[in-house]
Amino acid sequence: MLLYIKGNLSYVALVAFTIHLIFSIIVRPVYTQTLTLCYECNSTDLNCNDNLEIMLGKHCIDETHDRCFTKIATTRNLSNVVLIIFCIYLNVTLNCANETVHENGNAVRGCLASNDTCNEPNCKSCSEDKCNDHLICKKCSGDDHNCFKIDEKTKYNTICEKDEKHCFSKLTDKKVERGCTSSSTCEGCETCSKAICNTELFPKDRRSCYNCKHQNCNQVTSKQESYCQNYVNNDSCYTYGENEESMQRGCQSYDAPSPCTAVKNDPKCQTCNTDNCNNIPFKRDQTLKCIQCGRVKEAGEDKNCFDEQDQPKTCSKQIPYYADGMCFTYVKDDNIQRGCLYDEMESLQDCDSDNGCTTCSDRNGCNGEKVSSDLTCIICRSDENPECRNKANTLTGAKCRTNDPVDDRCFFGTWHNVVIRGCYVDADEAMQYICADEKNPQCSVCHKNNCNIKTIPSSANTFYASSFVWPLFIAIYYAVTH
Repeated sequence: MLLYIKGNLSYVALVAFTIHLIFSIIVRPVYTQTLTLCYECNSTDLNCNDNLEIMLGKHCIDETHDRCFTKIATTRNLSNVVLIIFCIYLNVTLNCANETVHENGNAVRGCLASNDTCNEPNCKSCSEDKCNDHLICKKCSGDDHNCFKIDEKTKYNTICEKDEKHCFSKLTDKKVERGCTSSSTCEGCETCSKAICNTELFPKDRRSCYNCKHQNCNQVTSKQESYCQNYVNNDSCYTYGENEESMQRGCQSYDAPSPCTAVKNDPKCQTCNTDNCNNIPFKRDQTLKCIQCGRVKEAGEDKNCFDEQDQPKTCSKQIPYYADGMCFTYVKDDNIQRGCLYDEMESLQDCDSDNGCTTCSDRNGCNGEKVSSDLTCIICRSDENPECRNKANTLTGAKCRTNDPVDDRCFFGTWHNVVIRGCYVDADEAMQYICADEKNPQCSVCHKNNCNIKTIPSSANTFYASSFVWPLFIAIYYAVTH
């Protein structure tokens, strides 16, 4: 019986000791009237940043934890599972918080043991109740190219001093600075008073452009959009390229010079002033519509092409982004062609006004006007005016009588040693036949005002006559002798 009682007493004592041990570890008696009161939380609790005033705070575990702290976590440790579970129950010490799961840059608040370290700038401590209410702001300098837009990147989080109750964003020499301030206003700044409030794009009207070079830069996607690192009011986006493989796009305000700043007035440099506007590919469809018709004397095509036209058509070929769509009208001899310049020619220089080609681009169908003659020619005979032979350039031209563009020509030639100059339409049929023959040196035609001024020597007639007589003499001699 005595042994039975002793056994029960030993069992009861063991249970009592176990209960006492558990309570001494987990539920330690605290004397709240003497323990430090601190905010204890981390960034997983949204109130830990913005609404500390609604949190009651917690008394530290014992007298050895006599300070409060605010810390920006710089480690992430998952190794000590037992300690993590222990901290979930206690949630009090700095060392405990350091060992638990905290993303780099997140805020942690709690009690600080006397033997714990708290080194600035990542940790700030204080000894008054609930004094660890330090504001958390974003901090970066103009040397950081990403400072203008840091959003939720926790690595920029910093602990402000006790008297710094505001966050700021400031523009200095096109670069952005962020940090803490004790003033609610500052020159060239934006300030706010909530935790991590200085995080958004600054300034808000910062330009966004496509940014790429060479490979995959001809047809751009949204992945190539980015804000300009430097801030310039009303910044421009640029596009530059020699061909589809050499395209470049970006912001005009970049520190490194762009192709558009290297050469002024380069048509290949296209700039624009709205977000992501520099998306045009190297080749684009033509927007200008042109009259498209033609008449070739030998082919007898559209005989009405000389008349006024009012049915423009879409151009077929794509053109470089820096080229302006052009319509053209080409008139030579009895031929006319109207169309889209880049559908028929390689460049604007191929349409030479001296050769009867004109261009326009002011409206759709701009090349549809009736082709009429305002031609003036030198009209004279050397047997009536001696200056007609060698000084025709001193004479005044006269307007030709026809409005038919087919006759838009001047002529000059020699007949029986008489130099005759005039409008092609005024020549008789035989003279027109001779003058229209490019191989016949007796007469020539030209298409510009007063172009028939070439000097003709008096011996030219003898040469022209002999050039016809000798073949005739040879033909007669051959017929008689055979």
